[in-house]
Amino acid sequence: MLNYQQTYSRMGDDDLLRLASQWQTLTEPAQAALGAELESRSLKGEFEAARRTASERLTAQTALSSAPSRAEKVMFRLFVCSAVSAVLFRTIWPHVFDLSKKIQLGLYEIVVGISDSFLLWLIIWLVLRGRRIRKGAQA
Repeated sequence: MLNYQQTYSRMGDDDLLRLASQWQTLTEPAQAALGAELESRSLKGEFEAARRTASERLTAQTALSSAPSRAEKVMFRLFVCSAVSAVLFRTIWPHVFDLSKKIQLGLYEIVVGISDSFLLWLIIWLVLRGRRIRKGAQA
């Protein structure tokens, strides 16, 4: 902490305030030394404003991050698994068993219904994801 105090005591007021705007990235000893130096120079008001600005900037960056949430990852995996299974069933299932035509057609219709419902869920998911992206861009 002594090194921080010595370094900060040699810095100008503008440099200290610029450093205070990066408050979130500093270690605890650096924050303590910077706070003490700003108090000793009667820059506490400017320091608080710079710290608030830094925390608001960090909050804005966090809100704008485009990383998908856990629920979105789970939904994407569900869609991928559903798509793969629908394609496999639709292409392979009618040829796997030598069943009568009625049974084959009945099972085939079930599989087609499943794949069609998958497409509906995919469209819904894409629309909701698009709304989320647009809301993030507007904020």
